[in-house]
This record gives sequence, C-alpha cells and structure tokens, in this order.
Amino acid sequence: MTTAATDGAEMIAGRYRRISRVGGGAMGVVWSAHDEVLGRTVAVKQLRASIGLSSSQIEQAHSRARREARIAARLQHPHAVTVFDVVDHEGRPCLVMEYVPSRSLAQILAEDGGLPGPEVARLGARVASALIAAHRAGIVHRDIKPGNILIGDDGSVKLTDFGISRAIDDVTLTATGEMLGTPAYISPEIARSRGADAASDVFSLGATLYAALEGVPPFGTGPTAMALLMRITNNDLREPLHEGAPMDTLLWMLSPYPENRPGMDVVRRRLESVANEPPPIELPDLEDRIGATATAEPPTASAAVRRARLLTGVLLVVAAALTATAVTVLIAHGRSGASNAATEVGQTKAAGATTSATELQMTAAISRYYRLVPDHLSESWQSLTPEYQRSHANGLSSYRAFWDQIRSVSISGIAAAPPSDVVVTIDYVYKTGETVRERTILGLVEQDGDWKIADSSVLSSTTL
Repeated sequence: MTTAATDGAEMIAGRYRRISRVGGGAMGVVWSAHDEVLGRTVAVKQLRASIGLSSSQIEQAHSRARREARIAARLQHPHAVTVFDVVDHEGRPCLVMEYVPSRSLAQILAEDGGLPGPEVARLGARVASALIAAHRAGIVHRDIKPGNILIGDDGSVKLTDFGISRAIDDVTLTATGEMLGTPAYISPEIARSRGADAASDVFSLGATLYAALEGVPPFGTGPTAMALLMRITNNDLREPLHEGAPMDTLLWMLSPYPENRPGMDVVRRRLESVANEPPPIELPDLEDRIGATATAEPPTASAAVRRARLLTGVLLVVAAALTATAVTVLIAHGRSGASNAATEVGQTKAAGATTSATELQMTAAISRYYRLVPDHLSESWQSLTPEYQRSHANGLSSYRAFWDQIRSVSISGIAAAPPSDVVVTIDYVYKTGETVRERTILGLVEQDGDWKIADSSVLSSTTL
C-alpha cells in the first residue's frame, strides 16, 4: 500500500518527498518517497555519508553510484527492479527506483525458515531470467544474496541492488584489494580476488537458493569473514539435507570451477521444470478399497515404499497418460530415488504405454550420440549445442582429452521425458580397465530438425 506524502517531510532533489526508511546495505540507505511530479511512490537509495574517506575516495564512491544507475538503467525486465533516475542530494548521489511493497528473501528465511523445493525453484527461475537479460546487456550483478531478492505482496519476484555490479566491458572503479560482495554467497574466483563474470552470478544464485532450501548458506556463516572465504576457496561445502531436484541443479551451480557450471539459461530451464512439476496424486481411501492397512502409521521409509508401490499399481492402469510423469519422478528424486523410479518407468512401458514420436526422436538422438563416442568425435561433437561445447565440454580439445581416456561406452535404461529431458544409464570403460556407471539426465533442444545435447547432470555414479 502506498503511504501518502506528509507536508514538511524532507524533499530529495526538490522532487521526491521522503516517507520512511525501507532498507539499507553496504553502500546506502533506501527510503520510500513520493514523486511530486508524477504522483507515484518510488524507492530512493541514498549513498551513505563518506566518513573517514579522502576527497578522492569520496569522488570514487560517488562516481560508482552514478555508474550504477547507468548500468542498471540498461536493464528492463519484469523480475528486476527498474531504475528511473539518479539525482544529487546534499552532495551525494541518490538512485530513484521502482518501489516494490515486499519482504526480502532474507527476511522470509529469518521469520519463516526454509522454503519448499518447488517454491525455491520458482523464485530461482524468475531471478535467473532477469540475470539472463542482464548478462546479455553486459551486466554482472556481483552481489546476489537473499537480501537482494524481493518477494512482493502480490507474489512477484524481483532482483534488486545492482549497486556493486559492473559492466563487463567497463573499467573497474574498485581500489586494489577491495572486495565487493557478500562473503557467504560469493564465488571462489571472487574470493581469490579474481574477475567476476556471468559464471560468478550462477554460483551466487546457487548459494542463495541453497540457503533458501536448507535454511543456511552452503559454506556456513562465519565465525569470521576470512574463515568463510577459506571454506569457499577450499570447496568445504556442508552436506545438504535435501536430495534430488532442485538440489542436483544447485550443486551443479556451486561447482568450484566456473567452466563446469551450467549457463544461466540452463539454470532457468531446469528450475522451471522443477517448479512446474505436477503435485502428488491424491488417492483418498484407496488403501481401504484394496484392503491395505494404513492405520495411524507414522511416515516411515517402509510406509513410503509401500505407498510408492501402491502408486505404481495405479500408474499401470493409466500408463499411457503418465509415462512422462514417471520419468519426471526419476528426475525429482535424484540420486536416492533413481533405481525405484527407473523400475516404475519399466513397469509402465511393459503395461503397454504408447511412446510418442517426440520420445522416439529424443531417445534415438541419445543412442546415436553414444554410438559415435569415443571413436568418431568429430561427428559426436556436432551433436552438442554451441553453448554446451563452450561451457560444459570446455572446447573441443578438452572434449577430446576426456574421451581419449575411454575405451568403450554403452547405455541402458533410456527414457525420455518431453519436452527436453532424457534419463539414461551410461557405462564408461576406461583404458585403465576401470568401469564407471552413471545415471544421467541429458537436456535436449531441437535445432534445425536435429535434437542436440544442451546440458547434463549426473544423478549417481558407481565404480563397478
């Protein structure tokens, strides 16, 4: 709700009448204010007083704030807070931004605790979509954290505070040795004082969503900033309590090596897939009707297994309609549920479910790819999207180096879940004689009539 401006309240730059303080950060304090010209409520971020700084440092800070406005003004996206203007007040720059009645994700986690997986995936996908637009505009956010994600009163999700972001092609204003960012959520490369890029934002978003799901950041919170930075650079990740989707995607985003992280577009697509999963099927009184016992039993693992078997029986009745859902269950359950879900898929297919033309095309594309490796790498390379070739395979030379280790490869248990995913078991026989079995999700896209691999994630890995 917009608060009416009060006569006598402080005017900022002769136009914006200050209403109340709504937040603050490392660089400034944020006020709600009334735009006297356009008659709307805005947010005004005022740079903090420059106490103890030299005149050159003050000018540097002010230049950074003005530059922030120029950078943020490039970005117009429904999930990013819009910057309207930059003005000077009392010798300090102020950013005039869209006002969003909201709570930050940090407030929500502090007051309500961790969020359910689908909700984490939903807000993560929306933030990722804003970051895709930012990266295309040459902007790196650099400070993605729960405090900078706003959840509106209407359920909207917006990323704010590009106050320490920088244009990739611009000259840094940061003094040597100064680190910008929040330690609990920064990437290892920034912790080592190296340059930030889009991959750094992928890591920080992963760390933020990890905290949203688990209730604590992936590397803890202290006891000192230096100790926290050491844990990040050493990849001393705390063991997550959650498994499966979306945790598999978050752990991929938290890879210590930027080249091994997914691109932001892959992140958005994977999180949207989790957020859009159908809710569990409700089966009221079904156990009573078939004579099963369900009397006041606590939700133990054995009870869950019995319910899963019961659900499989129902799936057999409607196999054709729910084949893709069974594969989605595999993706959602991740490492812990892979074998059970794979069994359900096999049972469903055995019951006479029809396979769509799209599923046949997707599975044929994967089968063809693994027939080509490791002996026909020039051809198999063409089965990867350009983005996957760059970000995951890390170029043709690295791709060849990996497959040079492999004597042979075989696949089994392949199942497609349109519109994009294929789940498959892959046996790699190394030239050392070792065999490694991996259950993997491959994301496909259709380009010029061909299905190509756009991303991949390992659900489980076992040395045989």
